[in-house]
Amino acid sequence: MTSTTDPEAADRTAVLHKGERNSSGNRGTHILPSSEALWKHTELEIVWQGFAHSVRRDHHEANASFSKGLAKEAQHVSGFLSAGSMSSLGTLLLCSMETTMRLEAGQQAPGFSVIDLEERAVSLEGLLGRPVLLSFFRYGSCPLCNLRIAFLIGAYPRLHEMGLEIVAVFESPADTLRQTVGKQPTPFSVVPDPDRTLYKRYGVTASLLGYVRGGFRISAFREARKKGFRFGKIDGAATQLPAEFLIGEDGVIELAYYGADIGDHLPIDEIADWLSEET
Repeated sequence: MTSTTDPEAADRTAVLHKGERNSSGNRGTHILPSSEALWKHTELEIVWQGFAHSVRRDHHEANASFSKGLAKEAQHVSGFLSAGSMSSLGTLLLCSMETTMRLEAGQQAPGFSVIDLEERAVSLEGLLGRPVLLSFFRYGSCPLCNLRIAFLIGAYPRLHEMGLEIVAVFESPADTLRQTVGKQPTPFSVVPDPDRTLYKRYGVTASLLGYVRGGFRISAFREARKKGFRFGKIDGAATQLPAEFLIGEDGVIELAYYGADIGDHLPIDEIADWLSEET
């Protein structure tokens, strides 16, 4: 099978502690389990300072506006580490451990009925009979999220011909999405979920460590910048991790993919291989 060009792939192998696929078909790291949640505030500050130094070094060639946006997002996260010692750290950890119930292959996909950016009704029940990719992202102006959407748009004709329906979920409200990711000509549904209803239902959470790891996806950030994807309003959790679910025609989850970092997504070729098996 011809390989799909994916600039994220070069970064994917370089990300630290990347999760391995388990017997249930899931891949991704456990998000801040209770033992790790007991880290001292000072230890997390050391991790953060090391990450910030690496970002300044590795993104040195980025243009001014992009660097400013990256710094803004970094400040958004580091505020939790400096504003209130353990109380602010606790807020961040609670966000990271919002839910511990991850879904697995073989489970019935939780139902949903939502309205997308085009004001169309989208429901799992209405999608039954076709294979579905349900993809969760961060906030609307996230450059890595917009890059992934661009890849999905490029692959959509081939994937849709194989029967696939795609639903992309973002933390941002509709008005923000229309000014960001909504400017791309998406041939599939983009759904705003600012209340995180679907995120909670599908066990999709945030992780400070996953955020830090994602900062090392240098080539992906550069590719996003070249395509004109800029940081903007942060109206979601900067530490939010992506997740993707391949749902069969009968509404059963066939693959649950929880990203190990903010730029970790299911390879598009793997989606195509799954569709080939479905047909």
